[in-house]
Amino acid sequence: MFIILIFKNLIVYIMKRFFVFFTVPLMLLLGMVSCSNEDLPDSQSQPEPDENGYCLLFYASGGDPEHDLSEMNSITQAAQATAGRQDIAITALFKASGKSEGEAHNGVRRYIGEDGQLIQDTDFAPSDDFSIIDPARLTDFIRWSAQQYPDRKYLLVFAGHGLEFIPYLDIPAVKTRSTLSDGDDMMSSYHLAQGIRDAGIPLEAMIAHSCLQGSIEMLAEWEGLADYLLGSPFSIPDFAYDYASLLEDLSEGRTVEDALIRTAHRTMNLWQEFHDNQSTGTVVEVSHLKELTPLWDVLQETITLMRSTLQEKNTHSTDLPAVWGETYKKGYQKAFKAMYQHNEDNFFDNFRADYAIDLPDFLRNACLYSGNVQLVPYLNRLHEVLEDVLVCHLQSDGLHNHIYNVCTGYLMNPKELATYRTCRFDQLTGWSKLHEDLLGTKQE
Repeated sequence: MFIILIFKNLIVYIMKRFFVFFTVPLMLLLGMVSCSNEDLPDSQSQPEPDENGYCLLFYASGGDPEHDLSEMNSITQAAQATAGRQDIAITALFKASGKSEGEAHNGVRRYIGEDGQLIQDTDFAPSDDFSIIDPARLTDFIRWSAQQYPDRKYLLVFAGHGLEFIPYLDIPAVKTRSTLSDGDDMMSSYHLAQGIRDAGIPLEAMIAHSCLQGSIEMLAEWEGLADYLLGSPFSIPDFAYDYASLLEDLSEGRTVEDALIRTAHRTMNLWQEFHDNQSTGTVVEVSHLKELTPLWDVLQETITLMRSTLQEKNTHSTDLPAVWGETYKKGYQKAFKAMYQHNEDNFFDNFRADYAIDLPDFLRNACLYSGNVQLVPYLNRLHEVLEDVLVCHLQSDGLHNHIYNVCTGYLMNPKELATYRTCRFDQLTGWSKLHEDLLGTKQE
């Protein structure tokens, strides 16, 4: 019995020592884990850097001596941001304007940028008649970039003077305008899409470093070419975006979407007082480009309903600006005219595309001016779809009434209207048919 008691006390003693010996270190370890989580609140939300990294592609046309310098400065700053970072690089194809003396304003050059250095490709020997607006040249550049930095995620910057999406200029193809100028010649959004598509290299994003690159027609032309589009439907400053910070964001593990949103906010923070002929203002937005079918569907259904109710009268709303007893057609026409108000002191009136209006805002106004409450569920669905398409929209006056411009061609003649109807957006939605129902056409 005495031996059993001694053995029992020995077991209790060992268990007490075991508890003290292991409990204290265990508590300290748990405390360290807890502290480390509190010290790094964003550690779980920050993804790991991409294994193969990113490559930012610049496809740029100076257009004039001033923009020769400003665009090359953007390219140089982006190259400098790659210093000490193996997971980011840039490539560039730059055509100078040829409108001033010296190397900075003449010639076509190709570069890579890595480890903080911008290195010219001395093997690149373009012909004297090299056309940067030729989609085949863009295709070649994208493929060459992918060869220099294979298996990366690619973001394409197209830089130069841009024009709006209008059918008036007498140039060939689909009459879709903008992106780049090369002297008096323009690269259309249609040809830009062709150059990207033929390259066969998936793009994470397209970045429009040129003015007036935010019309809804362009979204239709570029659908599926990249995951995202960063641009503005208005004029933009010469130094549009902070590419160095964009690359650093990507190198530090941020997603492409997050990096583009941060770039848009930096642009707004810096340029909201940007002056253009005494007018100030900025609009910058990030859009999804991958799959836009829900947007085209709801627009087509809304436009079809509007066309089918032109002769019906307002018997549902006494709220101004709708007028009881007027036809819906008259209300739609008033909405059009109200959106053509032009204040020369207003940036958003002065520097939107000629004859363009914001399509979502017009459809909302059409409902208000006509009193056609049948449109309400369609407009609410459009709003929900736009929330998915529009990743980020920033407007310096704090409003959201300049999102996606649409060409109206207020005095469009039959030939111009026929030209516009070849564009993909119109074929998807029937916009020009409503336009003609409401405003008719001018005779040549």
